[in-house]
Amino acid sequence: MTTGTPPELGGPPAPEKKGRSGFRILLYVLVGLGAVLVLTCGGLAFFAYRDPAIRETIGAAMEAQNAPGAAELRQAGCAQAGVMDMGAAMEAILERAPETDLSIPTLFVSCQVAAEGESLDCDQVARTYLAAVGRAPERFVAQVNSAGINSRQLCQVVFSEDGQRLGTLEEVVRAAGGS
Repeated sequence: MTTGTPPELGGPPAPEKKGRSGFRILLYVLVGLGAVLVLTCGGLAFFAYRDPAIRETIGAAMEAQNAPGAAELRQAGCAQAGVMDMGAAMEAILERAPETDLSIPTLFVSCQVAAEGESLDCDQVARTYLAAVGRAPERFVAQVNSAGINSRQLCQVVFSEDGQRLGTLEEVVRAAGGS
């Protein structure tokens, strides 16, 4: 198959490319969509962070990762762990909805496990937390969740300050007259 004489040997000049390549256009579209996404998320985060309840919850979540007992929970097998005192966030909820029943403990000791078969149970989470801190400052909820897209709660149990099992969170709320 011959295509003619090349331009270097006296043939006709190669046709000029007109317009941009498809790759370059795709690149511009993706960069534009990325910029819109960043601006949208940034704007939403700015307005959300102005809300004191959201700001308090975000701060509590950041502190939870480094709270006493969290490192020990990760060493015991939690892929992610946190100890979160939700007291301030609960107070912010009460300011907006005073009729809300908040008979649940405000201290949550959370463990997220990579796979359900390898998981710790709530009793192990409570024992690990108490071994790290000595005595809890108040009754607390130990909870274990599986990680991933199909994440689900594996257990949620309330314990006293010294580690006595008081029942599932649902049982404790029901006994306190909550819904």
